Order: sequence, then structure tokens, then C-alpha cells
Amino acid sequence: MKFYQNIQKLRKEKGMSQEQLAEQLGVSRQTISKWESGAVCPTLDRMQELAALFGIPLTQLLGEAGDGTEQERIQEYEEQIRRLKEQKKLHTALALTAAAVFLILAGLFVLLFFNIRSINQRIDRLDQQISSITSDVTGQILGIKNDLEESAKKQESLIADYEIKPTGLKLSDHQLTLKITVTPKTYIEGTNAEFLLHGIREYSAGALYENGCFAAELPIADDETSLKFQINFINEGKISSEFLDIEDVVHTFIMPVGGVDDLTITKSGQGIKIDGTAAATFTPIYEYSGNDSPRPLNYPVSGKILVIQNGRTVLEKTLDINPEDYKESVMSDCYIYAQFQDQLNDCSTGETIRILSTLTDNYGNIRQAEVCTYIVP
Repeated sequence: MKFYQNIQKLRKEKGMSQEQLAEQLGVSRQTISKWESGAVCPTLDRMQELAALFGIPLTQLLGEAGDGTEQERIQEYEEQIRRLKEQKKLHTALALTAAAVFLILAGLFVLLFFNIRSINQRIDRLDQQISSITSDVTGQILGIKNDLEESAKKQESLIADYEIKPTGLKLSDHQLTLKITVTPKTYIEGTNAEFLLHGIREYSAGALYENGCFAAELPIADDETSLKFQINFINEGKISSEFLDIEDVVHTFIMPVGGVDDLTITKSGQGIKIDGTAAATFTPIYEYSGNDSPRPLNYPVSGKILVIQNGRTVLEKTLDINPEDYKESVMSDCYIYAQFQDQLNDCSTGETIRILSTLTDNYGNIRQAEVCTYIVP
């Protein structure tokens, strides 16, 4: 009897329908029908399941009697297949266990990573807080130290107050005249005072005492940038001195000037054509005293934009400057523009054309600054 016929015979002997057998094996009824008709041969695993279900050896299911040696060989094959299946199950279990362990370790690693990052963030925040506290404490300590030093200086100082202001500025002579007024803490009858300024050069003047103050005027050069002020109080041959720092006092009183342009200069026939705008720039200087309104010290009263050819002025544009504007409000970074649409004739190749801003200040000083330079092509 053939194998597929054997399946049908053994099923019927067991009193099972195709549906029942299919349900036992976990396959469809059509699969059982194909096996019994010989259309499809089941796999070796299915053959073993069928033999086990019918309670017979695989050889009997195959419909082969065979000799003893062949029977033993088949049984040996069956045993090897059984062992291989057990090994496969063991390997599968080990693989699943390893995967589970890996997932657990990965989860622990992720959890540990985020915990470490959270701890690092907390440490960073603590470091920032500590740095901020340290900076604040250091700043407070320095502030207290400076206050104490300033208080000690004031207690030791012979001077209650002093003031330095310009009374004259003559830049053609490179000279700035300063009026220095000093109020002593105490005045003893017969005390005289001498003012000295130490810089690139030495300056000195005797000071007169009136209205509770010593005052004197000192003309100094306008290139002095770092001066030290010394005052000597003289009484009955005894001299008491005090030094005061004056930070760049000269440039504190002198208005900075400059020039800018948005000009197009082109060759035109035997000359050049100038189009666009040029401006004088400046920042007025003010004196600030307590709650009083700022007082202008150095500011422009008039101005021009000059075009210079071969050392002589060939064109000038008057700037619209009103000195009262700088007395009414504090102004800075000022630009006063002049418009150009002009033709200069008889310009030779290689000639230099200079455009300058020229401002006259409230002391009568003429202040010039380069706007631009053009070489005739």
C-alpha cells in the first residue's frame, strides 16, 4: 500500500474525518485531501506528526516493511531528527533569552544615560549658580573696598571740591587755557596756593584766594593727553601737597570734527564734473554740572565745504549752521550736508583735487578735515 493510501486507511481506522485530522495537525481540510489523493506529499515533520498521531512508526506510515537493518537506520534517522529539533528549540530559547537580556540592558543603558545627562545638567546649573554668587560676592567686596578707599581718601584729602573748565581755545597757537578752581576743606589765614600741571611739559601758576576758593588760569598745549594736577598749600613756609588725576582733559574740551561724502567725480571735457553730497561731521562738547542743564563748551558757529585745486580754493559751499541749535539741546554725531552739481574747467591730468570740510568754532578756531581726494585722469 502506498503512503498516501496509508494516510486515508489509518485515519478511517481512528474514526477521524478529514476535518478532524486537519484540526489535530493545524492544517486545512484541503491539505489532508491532497495528501490522501497523492497530489501533494507532506514534509518530513508532518510525516512524523502523522505517525505519532496514529501511534505507529514512521516506516509503517510509509508502507514499508523493510529488513531489520533498514528499520534500525530509519529509527536512527528519527532519533537524529528528534535531537536536532530539541537543539533547535534550545537555540531558539537561548536566542530569545539573549534578545530579552539585550533589551533589558539597552533599557538600563538608556535610563542610565538620561540619568547621567540630568545629573550633568544639574551640576552645570549649580556651577553657574556658584559662579554667579561668587561674581556677586566679589563685586560687592570690590565695591565695599572701593567705597572704603574713596572714603579714606576724602577724609585724608585737603580738598573739599575742585573744578576744571576751558576759558579759551586757540588751536592756531595749539593752546588751551584752563581755569582751575579749588575749594579747601579748611582755610587758615595767610595760606597761599600753587597749581602745577605735569604732562609732556610742566605748567604752574599762583592761585588767588577769594570767595572761599583758590583759582588760577593755566595755558597748556593742545597735545597734552595725560596730565596730573598738583596743588601746594603754603603756610608759614610749610607746604602741604595733593595730587589729582586728570584723564585726557584736553580732548574732553575740544570738539572732534571730520568729513564724509557721497560724491561722483568724473572727467568731463577739459575739466571734471562733481555730483552728489559732502558733509562736515562733528560732536559738540558740553559741560555737565549737577542738575543744571548741560552747557555747550565747544561747538560750530559756521562752516563750509571747500574744493581745493593746486593749493587754492576754486569752489566753496556754505553749510547751514545755527549756533543756537547747540545751546538749546544736547546734540552728537552731527552731519551738515552740501549739495554738488558743479563743473570745474581747466583741470590737467595728474592734478590733485582736495575736498575739505571747514568749521569755525565758538572760540574762532578754524577746524578742517579731509572729505576726499581726486586725481585727475
